Amino acid sequence: MMPEWKWNFAAQSGLALIIALSTLFLAFVIVYIAPVVMEEHSERGKEAPNYLQAAINVSVHMFRYWYLWMIPSAGGIAMFEWKCKSENKALIRTTVGVGVSLFGLLLLFWVVGVILVSMAIFLH
Repeated sequence: MMPEWKWNFAAQSGLALIIALSTLFLAFVIVYIAPVVMEEHSERGKEAPNYLQAAINVSVHMFRYWYLWMIPSAGGIAMFEWKCKSENKALIRTTVGVGVSLFGLLLLFWVVGVILVSMAIFLH
């Protein structure tokens, strides 16, 4: 294994780990935390704020209709690996991984932030 391959493999493995962990944590928040927050709002007779409902709806739809984004993504990755003959293939792969991991973390921070703000306003 050439030295630059090791670094590309390490970077891509790290990015895959970030993507997997952010997806799992987002699933945990949607499955366990969001229902508790929504129940707290309904128990006190208040309607959940629109920004909280929007964040939860986006996340729930992403998990409910996972095949609408997962299958085309897997097809795109397979097509890239099959057709791309560039010497910068590892760099392109790492750049796309960085973009996907940033998007996943942004979505995670948005959902968690909205839940925290909603609970802070609600409990105050």
